[in-house]
Amino acid sequence: MRSRRVTILILAGCSLFLSLIGGEIVLRRIEPPFFSWPIQCYHPSLGWTGWPDQLHYHDVDGRLVRYPTNPLGFRDQIHTTQAPPGVHQIVLVGDSFVEAAQIELEESFFSQLRRILCHASTEYWDVVALGMGDWGPVQELIALRETGIDYRPDLIIVQVFPLNDIINCSFAGAYLGSANDTYRPYLDPEDGFRTITHLNPIMTWLRQRSYLCRYGLLLASRHVSSFGDERYFRTWQEQEAYASDWCVRSDLPGDINCVINLNTFAPPDQQLEVIREGWAATEQALREIHRTARECDAKLLILVIPHQHELSYNLDTWRQRLPFAIDPASSHERLRNLFAGTDVEVVSLLPTFNDHTREVVPYLQGHLNPAAHRIVAETLAARVAVLFPDSFPYYGTLMSDDFESGEITGWSVSVQ
Repeated sequence: MRSRRVTILILAGCSLFLSLIGGEIVLRRIEPPFFSWPIQCYHPSLGWTGWPDQLHYHDVDGRLVRYPTNPLGFRDQIHTTQAPPGVHQIVLVGDSFVEAAQIELEESFFSQLRRILCHASTEYWDVVALGMGDWGPVQELIALRETGIDYRPDLIIVQVFPLNDIINCSFAGAYLGSANDTYRPYLDPEDGFRTITHLNPIMTWLRQRSYLCRYGLLLASRHVSSFGDERYFRTWQEQEAYASDWCVRSDLPGDINCVINLNTFAPPDQQLEVIREGWAATEQALREIHRTARECDAKLLILVIPHQHELSYNLDTWRQRLPFAIDPASSHERLRNLFAGTDVEVVSLLPTFNDHTREVVPYLQGHLNPAAHRIVAETLAARVAVLFPDSFPYYGTLMSDDFESGEITGWSVSVQ
């Protein structure tokens, strides 16, 4: 009798094992969805990217916008890592402002930058865009190390968006910045932001190695709002409700959805602890990006993009509603001071956007409209020409852009 029970247990165990193996094989073929946005998919080290080699259409204020992805899952063209002599590579890393999902790909500032540089230079310039919505500087560092340096770039551009990039780097501020935080890599505050960690390293390890575990955790999140040490939000409304409740419990105005992010622009003595930690992690990530750029002999440019909340026409309204002082220019200056005395170029678009408010406002679903993309492209082109004067012997040229609309773009730069 005992021998029969042992045999049954062995057979049951083998059956369970084979079922798990079969489930793993099936799920690897069908690729479980990412729980956040259907256009995105899980990535073991970055947290998420876009689905590779796909073409999506999504609604932007009542019009359909094409969302094509390349083999790496980024909304960009296909690029080669074996560029021939005479071709210069620029690698651009960033978040949703680089993804530019609100406009057609041809209108994005990096597509325009590529065209402007090629028109103005005696050589060919290519721009590789590695950007994804809701990424933070830590993910941009990983993308640069794992993919960007393979292009042997002459220039690395890091797009920084201080409004939520800071909270996206804060391990203590997880769940306040995004519903995706459970997938996000962080720099570990416990060891001085030197190593990569996750909110739940064990679950992350299982997700990285098993599609079955990944899908099981995804299903659990549909029914349990808190699973293990990770909080899963089934909807963005639930995530916003959590952040608003946190504001109320912290004696902050809970009716302002972006109050936590706006604390980024407060003086250090008025910043929340989660924001102070986020700033420390952000600065360390940018230092590591600088070190990576030096190792591959590339120049580095930091592009700081403001939100319309930061523009001067809007500031007085926010200042009256917030319990702390805010000065957006201080964050841009902080990033500039981080690289004081180095060869890193820090370009803040805050003064430029304030000078062109009528063009850049309103933003498009919280992101740059086509006019703002054009301004960013022209600003970057001017700086690239100064950084690489041998490639741009001519300046002050009126160039015909190759938009489908046929519009004309003019720019000029003085090369010292």
